[in-house]
Amino acid sequence: MLRNATGEQLSYLNSLVGRDDFRILLKVVENFKHYNVYKVFSYQAKDDRDLALFRAGMAGEVAAFDALLYAAQAAKFEIERRKRDK
Repeated sequence: MLRNATGEQLSYLNSLVGRDDFRILLKVVENFKHYNVYKVFSYQAKDDRDLALFRAGMAGEVAAFDALLYAAQAAKFEIERRKRDK
């Protein structure tokens, strides 16, 4: 993901991590994960397949947020790598 990002995108992601309120974003994502767990456990599935599909969707949402947070935290290293490789 980061190798295909533009310099502007990397700078933006890196700036998010450097902000004092980045911890708020971390907390929002944590709350979202807890909510998704609640949704999975309270979901009234028609059958095992229905539950599996629902769980996969919830897991995908969580994975996307985790990937975004990881990318924001790793953007600094990609910027440094690009400077080194020039």
